[in-house]
Amino acid sequence: MKNLLRILALAAVLALCLATTALADGATVTVNGSAQVNAPTDHAVIRLGITTRAETPSQAQAENNERAEEVMKALTEVCDIAEDKIATSYFSIYTMTDWNSVTGAEKTTYQAMHALSVTVDNIDQAGAVIDACVAAGANNIENVSFESSTLKEAYDQALTEAVADAKRKAELLAAASGMKLGGIVSITTVGAGSDIYNNTFRFEKAAAEEAAGDTKLAPGTQSTGATVTVTWELVKAE
Repeated sequence: MKNLLRILALAAVLALCLATTALADGATVTVNGSAQVNAPTDHAVIRLGITTRAETPSQAQAENNERAEEVMKALTEVCDIAEDKIATSYFSIYTMTDWNSVTGAEKTTYQAMHALSVTVDNIDQAGAVIDACVAAGANNIENVSFESSTLKEAYDQALTEAVADAKRKAELLAAASGMKLGGIVSITTVGAGSDIYNNTFRFEKAAAEEAAGDTKLAPGTQSTGATVTVTWELVKAE
């Protein structure tokens, strides 16, 4: 009788252990981790344009070409910007219709727009480049973006820190439930490479005659963020 009771007791303990193990074996924890890293900016991208308006398309184009040539000369000769750092973003000529509310008459003119994208490797020169272009005839400074050539490395660091952030959260959850982390089941990135923030300065229709000159800009930093979702196995804490 005693042997039977011992066998039954051992069987009960074994069953409890097996049940606990089975419960632990199927448990997982899934958390998100995120991080943001700043990278020092080391070059600027200036987007500027020349807008002209005339009675005919050819007149608008001719005046625009003349002013664009002066802007290009200022960039290459005055600012010493290499030609491969200058690119046309777009060129357009379109119809403008003005309506006189008193007479009811309409007047048609034509507007030409030539937009340029200029990369300035010497970031401290960005303000002087804007001043030179405005003086040469640019009348539309769209925006200035300060960028970093080490942004990829910064994003890699953000990924590493995001995984560490996820692990920290997972360890807290596991400990609170009397478990500990096992192996990683899965890991994915959320919006990889999309969380990039530029320091951007915008100017609307900056007319040359209104520009004060000696433009001062503050480059700052460029930031990139990373978010990951990680699933770990949960095992029983010893």
